[in-house]
Amino acid sequence: MTHSEQHHPEIVVGLVATPPDHPARVAAPLTAELAARLADRVDADVRWTVREGWGEVAPRRDGGAEALLDDLAQRRADDQWDIAICLTDLPLHAARMPLVAQTSARRRVAVVSLPALGLHQLRAARAARERWRL
Repeated sequence: MTHSEQHHPEIVVGLVATPPDHPARVAAPLTAELAARLADRVDADVRWTVREGWGEVAPRRDGGAEALLDDLAQRRADDQWDIAICLTDLPLHAARMPLVAQTSARRRVAVVSLPALGLHQLRAARAARERWRL
């Protein structure tokens, strides 16, 4: 660790793909570039660390997005991540409207639904990051 790194706080972002097939293929390239994007677009004075994981957050069909957010929050706490983001191929809905993402600031987690992004999810995810300036 260099002298300058010692003075920068670290924020660990857990990136979870569930189930671990198509979402994992989207998460892999995202993991490689997310830390640099966060430093560029959010806060360069923070050392961003992105960790991958999959499979341990299992979608529960009976509890919907809230149950998935609860499970993701537990995984975030267990793995000692500061923030957790889950990429899933499950459709998310609110009042019968498709959702791209659902977040919980209190739990420090977010779920991104790849089907809501369409057939070219990775390209759409990159475009969304550009719009959100991540």
